[in-house]
Amino acid sequence: MTETKDEQMQQKYFEMQMLAQQANQLKKQMQLIDNQMQEISSAMEGIDSLNESKESEILVPIHSGVFIKAEIKEKGKCIVSVGSDIAVPKTFDETKNILENNILEIGKYKDQMMEILEKCSLRQEEIEQEIVSLQNEQDV
Repeated sequence: MTETKDEQMQQKYFEMQMLAQQANQLKKQMQLIDNQMQEISSAMEGIDSLNESKESEILVPIHSGVFIKAEIKEKGKCIVSVGSDIAVPKTFDETKNILENNILEIGKYKDQMMEILEKCSLRQEEIEQEIVSLQNEQDV
């Protein structure tokens, strides 16, 4: 095997490692996105439960496994952050629409990440074939 082929093989292995790292990062980010989508879905379920509830007192989580009792003063409304430390009252339906839109936007981002992951996978397969080809040339 000539020096050029050694360098080519090293380059291919390096590219494979970089693609593997990128794929792992994408998978981690997609897991975080799945978690966000689950949290949003849970919030929507919570809104539905509050809307159907006749109770005026609820338990509000302040930490994992830690709750405080709170009284609902204005039924059918949520306070929604709109950015820059500004929050505005919204009806349950308006809030659910906002949350649904969030899920759609996050889903689009996840789809983009999935496309990139698929491209990484395809490129890894191409590199594997190139490595096999280079190895076969060495054996000849």
